[in-house]
Amino acid sequence: MDASLKLFLIGFAVSIIVTIILDLNEDDEEGFMKSFVTKGAKLWQLVFMLTVLTTIPFIVIEPLKKRFTRKTFLPFPFLGGYGTGFLLMGSIGMILSIGA
Repeated sequence: MDASLKLFLIGFAVSIIVTIILDLNEDDEEGFMKSFVTKGAKLWQLVFMLTVLTTIPFIVIEPLKKRFTRKTFLPFPFLGGYGTGFLLMGSIGMILSIGA
């Protein structure tokens, strides 16, 4: 299996797990471990969004894109998989909220 496909699938799985953890935060019961996990998931979301914010210009701006090799492009499949999973889970949540 290609390394970029593996990273895409890992990012996809991580996004689904993080989205599920963030949705668990809606319950009234709050324990230490649950609070720790949900705050960790929110911190992960922040790190992901900052990473996307800094890497997207390198994909779009042509002079910066030419400086990358295949090895330096490896974080992008992970970001793509994570973004795809995050958008999928968000879309499912929106559809379910419209139907309710």
